[in-house]
Amino acid sequence: MLDVFGQVVAPVFVVALVGLLVGARYDLDVRPLVVLTFRVLMPALVYQALVDLSLDRGLVLRVGAVALIVHLTTLALALGWGRVRRLDRRSAAAVGLASMMANSGNLGLPVALLAFGDRGLELAVVNMVVGATLYATVGTVVASGSAGSVGASLRAPLRTPMLWALLAALIVNWRGWVLPVVVATPVRSISTAAIPVALMVLGLQLRGVRLGEGWSEVTAAGVIRLLLGPLIAWGAAGLLGLGPMASDVLIVVSAMPTAVSATIWAAEFDDRPELVSTAVLGTSVASLLSLTALLAVLT
Repeated sequence: MLDVFGQVVAPVFVVALVGLLVGARYDLDVRPLVVLTFRVLMPALVYQALVDLSLDRGLVLRVGAVALIVHLTTLALALGWGRVRRLDRRSAAAVGLASMMANSGNLGLPVALLAFGDRGLELAVVNMVVGATLYATVGTVVASGSAGSVGASLRAPLRTPMLWALLAALIVNWRGWVLPVVVATPVRSISTAAIPVALMVLGLQLRGVRLGEGWSEVTAAGVIRLLLGPLIAWGAAGLLGLGPMASDVLIVVSAMPTAVSATIWAAEFDDRPELVSTAVLGTSVASLLSLTALLAVLT
């Protein structure tokens, strides 16, 4: 377990810690880096990973299906728990966001790469794209709590650069095109910067997280996110007949802590953002242990 921690988990969190410390020392504004990562670096990584994809289409569809099952099931469990506990709408939405929205990009991709290599990264990218699409649609509906927002929510993915990167990669692969070097080389270069910069951004964002109240809700979200998420992935992967490698990757990326971006949704719709911020920080710290244990079992 110590080997797993030292070789996979610790390096990832050390890079994030560097971002946190540099941000604290120089009082950096994280917003420009968030824009750069979301609109340039991550789309380039998604495009490059999918263009280089060595997975067959059937496997990609099954991986996407597992990701869909995990995200929707964790959301349903959170909302069901909120109903049992008779939470108000905003609290229930906060638990739902904290449970469904996993840090599958900033944290999931580097962990998958270090633990499973390039093939693990490819599988993790598929999971991330499914998650990002759901966050922009289902996540917005949950956060807003208004049926009137459904149309806008369904149009939201069209403003997500990663979706366009996905479509571009699919077209290039389908047509068998080879892009000019003047385009292909810069895209590949930019994609290599995505993971380290994303980890720095994670550290910078965690610096701004503030603890709040609602520890029972935070604990429920943590259990769903860190423990039930990988169990659901394990069951879904088995039902869909995924092999050991794909199953292990999906189990690990389904065990990621709550995404910092969940606080954006919560703040935008006033769904107890302090509760979601506490869940982000709490699950991120707890994942040091949970991810280490999970990787030790799987690898």
